[in-house]
Amino acid sequence: MSVTPKKLAGYLNMTTAAVTFISRRLVDSGLLHRVNNPNDRRSLYLELTPLAHQMMRDVHRDFVALLEAATSDLDRTELDTFSATLQSVARSMVRHSARADTSEPREELRPGSAGSTTHL
Repeated sequence: MSVTPKKLAGYLNMTTAAVTFISRRLVDSGLLHRVNNPNDRRSLYLELTPLAHQMMRDVHRDFVALLEAATSDLDRTELDTFSATLQSVARSMVRHSARADTSEPREELRPGSAGSTTHL
């Protein structure tokens, strides 16, 4: 996945300067790299490195394991209720996030050469 610093700043409700500052640190740490924007030579894309993708997979795996352990004592009905509630909360978060975004329309992240998309 790739995104411009400006679009990422809008998505995160941060300034472009803050994203630039943070991205420099992530580049120095080997978690992010900059890629030339083929459509605008004044701009660039930020992409996660393979190391960052692996870290995200590890975080996701650990979260799933923790969630499975925390819900292991629930019976089928309780688990179904919990799952439905969690899905409802997730949908509500998406709706509220979209309403709170008063910046320009979000640009879809474009697939990049850095590998697979990470989902949490």
